[in-house]
Amino acid sequence: MTEDSFAFRLKELLEHKKLTLQTVANALDVSRPAVHKWTKGGEIDYEKLRKLAAFLGVNLIWLRYGEQARQDLIARHAGTRTGRAYRQDRRHQHGQHRTQARRAVAARPTGAVPRGVRADVGRHGIAGR
Repeated sequence: MTEDSFAFRLKELLEHKKLTLQTVANALDVSRPAVHKWTKGGEIDYEKLRKLAAFLGVNLIWLRYGEQARQDLIARHAGTRTGRAYRQDRRHQHGQHRTQARRAVAARPTGAVPRGVRADVGRHGIAGR
């Protein structure tokens, strides 16, 4: 087992956090032998890996592939808006559109007929009666 392997990082984390295989197994709803297999180099499916990374409080990419893969991912996405930043930008733009629409309504001259109301109908029926 090399220092650049998933099994090595997992084993180091468990020792550092003083977690037993059974504790991890209970948290992930898997068997103790399954966790033991991972610490010896066995494969782990994505869903279990995601839960394991969350339980251990570490980055999923780092846990599975190591620091170099995490750095490569960061470098590849540098300067691009992804995920959370993109959603925040979209919410901001949506807010700007709503504000512009409110200003347009407020800028209508007084006496203007609101949309959906017929101009020839007054308060008491047909105008001019």
